[in-house]
Amino acid sequence: MIEAANIKKLPEYSYSTFDLRAKTVIEDSQVVPLISLEEVKNRLQLYQVWV
Repeated sequence: MIEAANIKKLPEYSYSTFDLRAKTVIEDSQVVPLISLEEVKNRLQLYQVWV
């Protein structure tokens, strides 16, 4: 999910929500997510990663 935070720097994602960026990263990776996006956000907040 670090990648989802990093793509915010790209012009096409600069105003997008974290949920949209995370979904994009997950879909592009073609990996089946084992946890929900909400759970990812909760875990990132625990580690004080700002997105």
